[in-house]
Order: sequence, then C-alpha cells, then structure tokens
Amino acid sequence: MAILLSQEIDLRKHFADLCNRRGLLWHAVEIGTEKAAFATTFLETWKGDQLLCIDPWQNELPGYQEMHWDRSPDFHVAMHALARYNWRVHVFRGTSEEAIQKGIIRWPIDFLYVDANHEYPHVSRDIELFWPHVADHGIMAGHDYDTAMEGVVRAVNEFAEHLGVNVYLTHEPRFKSWYISKCEALWAAFSRQP
Repeated sequence: MAILLSQEIDLRKHFADLCNRRGLLWHAVEIGTEKAAFATTFLETWKGDQLLCIDPWQNELPGYQEMHWDRSPDFHVAMHALARYNWRVHVFRGTSEEAIQKGIIRWPIDFLYVDANHEYPHVSRDIELFWPHVADHGIMAGHDYDTAMEGVVRAVNEFAEHLGVNVYLTHEPRFKSWYISKCEALWAAFSRQP
C-alpha cells in the first residue's frame, strides 16, 4: 500500500471528469451532502444517470461531535441547489447506516464519495458498509484526508492496507480528497491467491 498523489486528477472538482473518462456513468452516491457544494459541482460535469445524496440534516446525532447547530437551513440550501438536477438526484434524509438498513442501495455504485462524520469509527463504518456496494469497476472516494482529520486518515489507511491497494490523493494543499479503485482491490486479492 502507498499513499500517492493522483496522476489522473488534481482537484476534487475533477472527480466528475475522472468518472466520465472511466465510463462510471450509472449511479453515484455522496454520503454527507451538507449544503450540496460537492454534489452540484459533480453534477455540472458528470454525464451519469443518478446521484444519491445521503445526509440526516439533523443536529445532535449520537456520537457526532462536528455539528451542534440547527441543520435545517443546510437542508434547504441543499434542496435549492439540487433542484435544477431533480431528474438526476435522489435524496435520502437519514444516516448512511439507515440507508443500508432500509435497502436504499439497490444497484452497484460506480462512484462513492464519503464526506460525513469525520471521526474514525464513523468513517470506518461508512467505508465498510458501502464498499460491498461499489461496482467492480467503481471508485470509492472521500474528503478531508488531512492531519487535522485523524479519523479520516486512519480509517482510509487501515482499509487500504487491509485490501493491499494504493490510496490516491488530490493535489489541494490541505483537506485533500482520496480515492481507491475497486479494480485495483480485486486485482490485489486475485494476486494473493495461491
């Protein structure tokens, strides 16, 4: 496993271009939509069919230390921002765990972007819950790979180490995005077989 700067994209806003080039055009999921800044940037360029945005948009969630304010304004900002993409966007107002429990994910995910609770147990859980749903040719990515976000870095590194794959980073000076290719993970697993 290695942590490498991506040779394919420089900035997180280029994930849509990466998906377009790789033919990842069926379904995408964002966990942690907040005000839909990434979702709208992604949808402006991505040529794919459906983006599912998952966020509880509520304050005082158990174990959530980051946001202790009324999240309903964030929800309204997100809905307003996503309105022009309404035929391409589905919104699930709940946690990532609730989305899995309720069977919201019914298809292979071409592109997954994890940007929800940044504490280690939550990042790790999101990665573990959603990885089986990522298509064999898909990408799992996320935000805030930075020393200020130890939980993100630890969860991503441990998962990549377990799979025996590289983690690729965007080139922002701080709070980089990261991604892992499912194809690379499948190849690593195949290569380890006797």
